[in-house]
Amino acid sequence: MRRHLRFPGLVCALVMPHILLAQSIWTVTVTPTVNPLPVGSCGAVWVKVFDPKVRDTPRNPSGTLITLADFDLTVTTPDGKSMVGQYLDAYHWSVCGCQGGTVGAAGTITAKYPGQLLSERTRVANVAFETTATVILAKAAGGWNPPGCPTPPPAAVIAAAGTPIAPVQSPAAPRTAMTSGGAAPTGVAVTGTPLTARVSWTAAPNAARYAVFRKDDVQLSVERTPAAFTATEFTETLPDPRITYRYTVVAYYANGTYGEAPAVQYTSPPLLNPTGLSLAIKGQTSTQAEVEFSWNAVPGAVQYRLDGPGIAGTGQHSTTTTAVVPNVPRGAGTWKVTALYPGNFADYPNGTTVSRVIRILPTPSQSWLTKNNGAGSQDNVQMPREGAYHCFSFFFCTYESVLPNQLQHPYDVNYATFLGASLELNYSRVTGLNAWLDWSLSDLSLWDDPLQIPKEAVYGNPGDLGVGRRSYCAQKTRTTQLPGLYTVCYAAAHGIAPGEPGFNDPAVITKPGEGQGDDFLLAMVITKEPGGMVFMVFGPTVASGPATGPVTKKYKLSPTVTLDTQGPKFVPHVCLSCHGGTYNATTHKVDGGSFLPIDPSLQSFATEAAKSAQQENIRRINAMIVASDPTSAVAAYIRGLYGNAVSVPGTSAIADYVPQGWQSQAGLYREVVRPYCAMCHLAAPSDLSFASWVNFESNAGRIKAAVCSAHTMPHAELQFREFWLKDTGPLYLPGLLAASLKFPAC
Repeated sequence: MRRHLRFPGLVCALVMPHILLAQSIWTVTVTPTVNPLPVGSCGAVWVKVFDPKVRDTPRNPSGTLITLADFDLTVTTPDGKSMVGQYLDAYHWSVCGCQGGTVGAAGTITAKYPGQLLSERTRVANVAFETTATVILAKAAGGWNPPGCPTPPPAAVIAAAGTPIAPVQSPAAPRTAMTSGGAAPTGVAVTGTPLTARVSWTAAPNAARYAVFRKDDVQLSVERTPAAFTATEFTETLPDPRITYRYTVVAYYANGTYGEAPAVQYTSPPLLNPTGLSLAIKGQTSTQAEVEFSWNAVPGAVQYRLDGPGIAGTGQHSTTTTAVVPNVPRGAGTWKVTALYPGNFADYPNGTTVSRVIRILPTPSQSWLTKNNGAGSQDNVQMPREGAYHCFSFFFCTYESVLPNQLQHPYDVNYATFLGASLELNYSRVTGLNAWLDWSLSDLSLWDDPLQIPKEAVYGNPGDLGVGRRSYCAQKTRTTQLPGLYTVCYAAAHGIAPGEPGFNDPAVITKPGEGQGDDFLLAMVITKEPGGMVFMVFGPTVASGPATGPVTKKYKLSPTVTLDTQGPKFVPHVCLSCHGGTYNATTHKVDGGSFLPIDPSLQSFATEAAKSAQQENIRRINAMIVASDPTSAVAAYIRGLYGNAVSVPGTSAIADYVPQGWQSQAGLYREVVRPYCAMCHLAAPSDLSFASWVNFESNAGRIKAAVCSAHTMPHAELQFREFWLKDTGPLYLPGLLAASLKFPAC
């Protein structure tokens, strides 16, 4: 069975469907592909429909593209006999020049919409018009009279005086004035590529010339070679690749005889399309990419047509096997290349396709980790008061220890002489820093105390900061100063700094070193008490002193921390982008902030055994977070993560946990919300907690504005880059988000 053929000018590029609900004026172009049109030939007519409202080919109410099949096409000439039209099928229409027509006559091609046979279901309401084009009749290219043309009258012979008149010879019987009996050509063979025929034969001795005749089931035998043709090979373009032709080669001799070889049948090979279609991104901006496409050559093709995103509906044509498309939009796309043969025939429905997600990193309109509270400044840095050494128990300095000339809170905004200095702390390797902490919590030492090692939760943090972590928390209820529960946590970060080779390497972050090893980056200390939260960052330093006994250890309190390639950002504001809350300029604390859950499924571990070994230490921290008065969303997440048994020792977190409110959209939650949104939004105000699909869906407009327009979310560099660039195969994460929330695109 032969493939269904279409003229490429009548087939539209791959586009997102537009259902035609309200119709603006269409631009309809009618193009005769052969103009002037020789008598005795036919030429295909293209109809191109463009709707400026959708900037594409319009569709009918059932969603099907408007094509030539939706029109009625006719051709008229002043004499009523010079041209006729004929349908090859519903999608292909040709105009033909008739024998006996008037050379120079102008034919008017009319395309009328809607066609009379269109049903109500396929007709666009309230649209009716006619579009015309002109084709000129040229002198004859052969003796064939196309079907539908009137039979021409016998030719009248008019000659100038004294000029001998040669008899008119019918193209169906070109040899009537000669006598058969000459030697016929031998070895006649017909080969070719789609839409071409190459006729070859062995020379006949003493032949004066040769003629090649072509016949099909409709046409009479027509000579295709020019006069005085002496070569032994002839190549021509076929008018229709679907027809079986019969070629006859005749040798003519000077003595008035001829020899005719047996006819050879030939059918054009099937139309082929290129193989090996591939693409490569050559460059990009924040919204689109320059893409080079390449494919394998097809014998016989005169050019190629490429269709797909970033290409106009008429396609992009190339006479080579490459094409550069400069404005390919980001997202998932499918492109198709089709080989075009002589006469603009193509097997368009079976063009070769390639699908690819074009991943482009947009430019965020705001620096990472600066939302809600802004970037902060040195005046907002939280730190111990200057001047009173015992207040280096910076979590819980007492008001009684504050000197009269100092501000009445334990964090001093006037830190000029303190900033950058070292906290010199004497402690015993055995007892740790309890004396320094000065709040009678006997099991709280710092990250470099050997006693802490078995108590810490050790894990890689690939979806947050891209480092390895050693974390620990402690709690105590106080009855003096600000009565209530006090929680203090530290997380020592290990690994490679952002932007450096090896950053977020699983082989590094799943095995963080102890204390201040070579891979130690910093330690973040967070405290929460009834008066608010404090966020502080300590950088690495070098210990000095004897191997045993008192040792002087120096930790440098830093006003900034570097968590991305944009460089240092001020503490605590850089932390509040995820921990929530608002900086209080009066107390120098954070109101409404929250500790965040540690979900083992979102962390990385060297082995499954290592993950199991850390479950209890992680559970212990999560139990304290629940008790620390977090946001309701944080508390609900942790309780659900442990099946409401987070306070029961030995309870492990549920693997691949999906909150109950997300069960109806579990796929979206796993692919997009959990890795790129959930943890930080749990600490946000309740209307933005994303704790359920209902909450998430209700924020569709805000999500579209932040993610797809302003590009301010995800708000940390690591998550932002992964969201836009992570290779998830044919799944495009921004596209999944847009489709789930019913955006047209993202």
